[in-house]
Amino acid sequence: MLPVVAGTSVTKKWILAYSILLLPTSLLPCIFGSAGDAYGVTAAILGTTMIVFAARLLTNESDDRALAYRLFAFSIIYLFMLFSMLMVDALSSSGSFLARLIL
Repeated sequence: MLPVVAGTSVTKKWILAYSILLLPTSLLPCIFGSAGDAYGVTAAILGTTMIVFAARLLTNESDDRALAYRLFAFSIIYLFMLFSMLMVDALSSSGSFLARLIL
């Protein structure tokens, strides 16, 4: 919707801005102690990668959609990996895997 209203260059800037804000936001569970180091390292690596993809999209002069699709595909992988690490971190810090899975 934003590219139609504001144009692609403005949209690319907002994608980068939101990607930069996503990194410290994804580290909040680790900062507040509800997630461990494995989650924190994964969130930092994935967040940095997201920023790199968004910066490449912004600096790309052509209107090639391949980079946008690549960023979109990475965002799906990003969410899957982040939530998976959060689950693995929670399950590894508790006693029984099966009891944690049921509860």
